[in-house]
Formats: sequence, C-alpha cells, structure tokens
Amino acid sequence: MASNEQSQSFLPKVGSTNERNDDHIELEIGINSNAKKGFSSAFTLDKKDNGVSSSFTSDLHSSCNHESGQCHIYQDADSNNLVAASTSKIQNINGNKNTDVESARFNNDIDNDNSRNRKNSLSLFSNGYNNLMHNLKDDDENPIKKFFKNFNIHSNINTIIISLILIFVLIIHVKLINIQNSVSDPSYLSNNGLSLVSLTKGVTVKQIHSHNDEWRKVPLFDALKAGAYSIEADAYYFPVHKDSIFVGHNKNYLSIDKNLDSMYLNHLLVLLEQANSETITSINESEEKNGLFYNSPESTTYFYIDIKNNNIELTKALEKKLKKFISKDYLSYYDLESKKFVQGPLTIIITGDYPYDYIVNTPTKRRYLFIDAPLKDFKDPEILNKFNKDYISIFSSASLHDLTGYYSPINYFTGLSLEQLNSIKEFIKISHENNILTRIWDTPNWPVAVRNKIWKQVLELGSDCLNVDDLKSSVNLF
Repeated sequence: MASNEQSQSFLPKVGSTNERNDDHIELEIGINSNAKKGFSSAFTLDKKDNGVSSSFTSDLHSSCNHESGQCHIYQDADSNNLVAASTSKIQNINGNKNTDVESARFNNDIDNDNSRNRKNSLSLFSNGYNNLMHNLKDDDENPIKKFFKNFNIHSNINTIIISLILIFVLIIHVKLINIQNSVSDPSYLSNNGLSLVSLTKGVTVKQIHSHNDEWRKVPLFDALKAGAYSIEADAYYFPVHKDSIFVGHNKNYLSIDKNLDSMYLNHLLVLLEQANSETITSINESEEKNGLFYNSPESTTYFYIDIKNNNIELTKALEKKLKKFISKDYLSYYDLESKKFVQGPLTIIITGDYPYDYIVNTPTKRRYLFIDAPLKDFKDPEILNKFNKDYISIFSSASLHDLTGYYSPINYFTGLSLEQLNSIKEFIKISHENNILTRIWDTPNWPVAVRNKIWKQVLELGSDCLNVDDLKSSVNLF
C-alpha cells in the first residue's frame, strides 16, 4: 500500500501546470481504523494521460464507473484504510482553471467534515465495544463474565438435580404400583415391611367410614393408616366364577385380579395373625383377640360388603371365605342360644342388596353376618322391629337427602337448617334407643366449606360414623 505522503501527492495543487480540468480525485482523511475490516488493504493508483485509473481488491470498487470518471478514493491517512465510493464528478470542461480549483477545494472541505463526523461515530462505537470486551476478559468479578463462564456448570448441576428428583418420583410410583399389583400375595405385607406395626402404630382410631374403599390408591391400607374403623367394598358375584367375589364400583370395569380375597381378606388375615402371634398371646392374659390398631387392640374394625348382584349366591360364597377367620375367633358373632353378642377384632356387615331372609332365618348357632338397617324407615315400628332384635343389625344408615331433603338450598355459612338438623336428630335418637349405631351418607362433597360444616354438624348430632370419600380431609376433623 502507498504511504500517506505518496497518497497526498495526488491532491490537485492550485496553480499547478499538471492539473487537468476533467479529472479530479478527492482524498478524505479520518476514516476510523475499524473500517478496514470491510475492505481489502491493497490498491494501486496510476496516473495516465487520459486521467487516473485505479484497481482495488475490494468488492465495493466494482460499483464505481471508471469510464465516466466516477471513482473517488477516501483514505485514512493514519491507518491506511480505504473506502471506495462513487460520487458525482465535478465537471466543468469549458470552465476556467480557477473555477475548477475553487470547486475542488470546496468539495474537499465538505468531504473532510463528513469524514470527521463518521470517524467520531465509529470511534465511539469501537471504544465502547473494546472497553466491554476488556472488562469481560480482565474483571474476574464481572457478573456477565461469571454468568457465561458458569452457565454450563450450573446447567449441568440443574440437570443432575432434576434427574435425581425424577428418579425418586419414579421409584415411589413403582413401589405404589407393586403394592397394588401384589395384593394377591398374602405374604407381601411381612416380606416388604408393611406390617401391622408400620401401618397403625401411633394411629388414633376415628369414627370414619371409608366409602368405596376400592377406589383408593392402596385399598384397605390407606384406610387403616388414616384410622378409619369402618371400611366398605362393593362386591359382585357371577356363578361362572364360583370361587371369586369381584370388587369394584362399576360393573363394566371388573377384573378377575381385583377380588375380595386379594384386595381385603388375605391382608386382613395376615394383619390379624400378626396382632395375635404366639408371643403376644402368651403375655396377654385375656382371651380376647387383638384388633388391627396397634394402639387400640380392643377396637373392632367394621368391614362392609356392599352387595350389588346375586345376593344369596354372593352371601354363600362369602361365608365359605370367612371360615378361616371363624376358626381363629377373629369375627364378631351373635350366639343364638345364649342370646349374647361377642365382639371380635373384625365385624362383617352386609349392606346394599342384602338377602334378609337368608341371613336371619338360616339355622345356625352363631350369626357372623349383620345387616345394615335402613335408618330412614325407623319411624315405622313394623320395619324397625325387623332389625332391632337379636342383633340382626348393629348399624343403620341412610342418605342425608332421605333424612332431611337436603337438596333444598343449603346455607353456605350455616350448613343445614335448624329444621333439617332436628330431623336428623330424631332419626339418630330412635336408632340409639334400639341399640343400633348410625351412619349418614351422601353428604355434599362441594363446596369444601359446606361439606366440612355438614360433617361437623352430623357428628355433633351424635351420628356414630362419618361416611367419607376424602380420607385426608376427614382426618383433620378429629
């Protein structure tokens, strides 16, 4: 590249005999050094008879029209950086020499001013950029540098943490699935540490009925851990499967794997065996059997079988399955000869489509099945008389609607009206006078505030069992 002195020699001089009226080259000094990044650094200028010709390695030079003389070179005298541009050629072919010189000076002054402005702008940007880069390189405390420097490390740590959390959740999920899928194995409890102690130690027995218990994530176990002393399973029977009693709320979704043995009876037997092991009974001087609650072994657990179809066939199949409990004295019973009720650790109650005549009139010395009496009909003495003798019923139940007509508007602040409360109180009184406990079901589930209010009102009226679907919420009432 030509030096600054050589480049400046091409400037037209006033009064010079070498000046040509038809060719003028404008030089501009002061382009910022960063401009060199956009152009090539080599060029040549040759003076010829016809004027000045130039060759550039820059692509921008291709836009100049050399034949018409429209090519002007701007050179940074300090850094030798070039910018090629096309401008209008100052032409005054027939003018005198003084006019050409003055025009050249005028244009040169204007271009120099514009050049200085561009140089200042580019320098300002360049200085700011260079300062930022310098700070990022040299300042160890710079937060921007730290962010980009540690981004990958932090990202990796976050990924590891999230992965560990997902793995933990997956393990818990698999364990829950294994519990549900292993309910057919009666040894599962002891083999996996889900013993009576782990389930009910420290648990307080509560007046809670686990309604539709088969819907829970872990049937039976969830209810026991909550302290529910009453559990309900919906049951179906089909003669083609004579040894199975199916469990499920919806007939269309029954499964051979979900049956009364695998979901309830097998586990209940294992738990009762643990509660009444030889070591425990050798210390206990009483002949009474221990129940399912570690802290309250004297408590019985009410196990409801809600019969949905084939009531007599299902009841007969159930009696066969209960023989293993009877042989160990685990069931409550009524002795028809001594007219005495004996409470065991497990009490079986038949509800739904129960076969009244079969249960009551079948010849037997001991009755192990008790009927859930219709509380709503207790104002009828004839119906009441069918259930209040010889411990045919030890529990009665009715829907809140049957007792109060609660589908009429319920106050969102006070819950049941005074009239509705009095109606419930009257039914509870009749049942208790006949030595029968009460359970009221079909209470509203929403809004939650109304549900909780009605739960409290029902308990305050003296009802013996709170029928619930939401175990967790109901536990907070006790």
